[in-house]
Amino acid sequence: MNPTPLLMTMPRRARRARRAPRGIALIITMFVLFFLTALAVSYSFSIQVEMMLARNVLNDVQAYYCAKAGIYRALAELKQQQRSGAFGYPNPAIPEDAELIERYQEIFNKVPLIVGENTVGEYTVKFKDNFGQTGLGPMDEDSLINLNRLAQKGDRKTLERLLQTGTDNKTAIEIITDCLIDYCDSDNMRQPNGAEDEDYAALTPTLTLRNGPMRDINDIYNVINVLRSKYAGEVDDTFWFGEDLNENGVLDPNEDDGNRTPPLDDADGVLDRGMRQFVTVDSDSDSVNPNTAAPEVLQIMMPEQYEELLRQRATQRVAGNSSTFRIRSYGKANGYVHVIEWVVRLGGRDGYPSILRMYSL
Repeated sequence: MNPTPLLMTMPRRARRARRAPRGIALIITMFVLFFLTALAVSYSFSIQVEMMLARNVLNDVQAYYCAKAGIYRALAELKQQQRSGAFGYPNPAIPEDAELIERYQEIFNKVPLIVGENTVGEYTVKFKDNFGQTGLGPMDEDSLINLNRLAQKGDRKTLERLLQTGTDNKTAIEIITDCLIDYCDSDNMRQPNGAEDEDYAALTPTLTLRNGPMRDINDIYNVINVLRSKYAGEVDDTFWFGEDLNENGVLDPNEDDGNRTPPLDDADGVLDRGMRQFVTVDSDSDSVNPNTAAPEVLQIMMPEQYEELLRQRATQRVAGNSSTFRIRSYGKANGYVHVIEWVVRLGGRDGYPSILRMYSL
């Protein structure tokens, strides 16, 4: 007789115990495979995300440099067309401007940028001024009223006409005029209704009196804050905002409902943007360019001449030059848009425009 195999003689429980490690090894192997698969999928997803982010950054950088190309093209145009005599935006009503209109379309409107044989993007240089006027090329900053110049000269009559666009309260106009003059002049002599160092130091948080020209138009908020503190109840700061409380340039529902919700408005369906829309601190002139200034600005700055100027400029250039321009360039690459804005002044060193401000919007 053949001897009985050892396996046949073992109890069932012992045989099951002996096979058990094989099952555990299978489970461990499956777990390791699952872990490695998850790790590979996660790593692959991470690589895809990194590649997508890298592409986005690359496209944004391309759009930025396309926009910058538009800035430099506009600077070259300003350098080439040294403004002298009578600068104005291209006007279809003036026959001599037909060639300039065509030129602006060619050099400022959706200009492709080509590297080798590939188009990498395009730029457009255009503006929308404070009065809603749109056009190609740089915007004329000399079409606005320089608030620094008026305050530093103490030109109360022009300041009063300017402030009347935002309020008809004579007391408020006198107070605002005095505070603006005190902010921009170089002395510590208080105007009758003005504010000097101690008034700004008393605010929370404390502010510093400039005693010089505003660095940018946002310095006006220092003056507004002292007016709110010192002349609360006498001055309504809507002289600056008008009905456009959030300064977005859009007539929102609360800005066209009378006195139901702030700000107080006349509910006439037209957005009043207050004094803000008429002023700048970047221009380099005591006056404005009558070829590009809005009728409201001409009425403030040249009350006795503005009607005749409007008639003349409808068909021809009038005497009026500009030296400060705001260039806004829109670069586009692979669906990405980057916007750059520079404020420049002609007549800088070596005849090239000098840069006053640079923004990436």
